Amino acid sequence: MNLRPYFEKNVRIVYKDGEVITGFVKTYTPAIDTEEELYDEIALIGTKYGGLNEVGEEEIESIEIIE
Repeated sequence: MNLRPYFEKNVRIVYKDGEVITGFVKTYTPAIDTEEELYDEIALIGTKYGGLNEVGEEEIESIEIIE
């Protein structure tokens, strides 16, 4: 899954465990620049927890851009 298209967009993420979060994607990190170099990561300013929430692509069941 490529998370780059979601950079600087409002998104709705459904985690693999069924939890849902919405927010604005503030940062995007390609897999090559992550610690394990396996998965893309994004950080979003979420409406559920506030602050900056990091999410790895391996945690995501689905993601969509919202208005």
